[in-house]
Amino acid sequence: MEPLAEVILSCGRLHLQVAGIVVATEGDRCRHGGFPENLFPPIPQEELESATIGGKKASELPIELVRFFRGDNWNEVLLEFTADAINKKAGNP
Repeated sequence: MEPLAEVILSCGRLHLQVAGIVVATEGDRCRHGGFPENLFPPIPQEELESATIGGKKASELPIELVRFFRGDNWNEVLLEFTADAINKKAGNP
């Protein structure tokens, strides 16, 4: 049985393809939720110290909140994690 979701390489970029439809592309913005923190590169401490959200230093806020407003880009680790999660939910390998 073919997997429902897979990461493919096309035009020099990785893409998350679900049921033959590309739904995410490496390098594009990822406004995420529900991903484990260890999948993301660390936010530089100087950025956390200088950035504010609602008047509070980012370093004083939960990292999930900071990442929500800061955003990240899709990368290979996130694409693979997402494909695996979709396939697991769908009962595919």
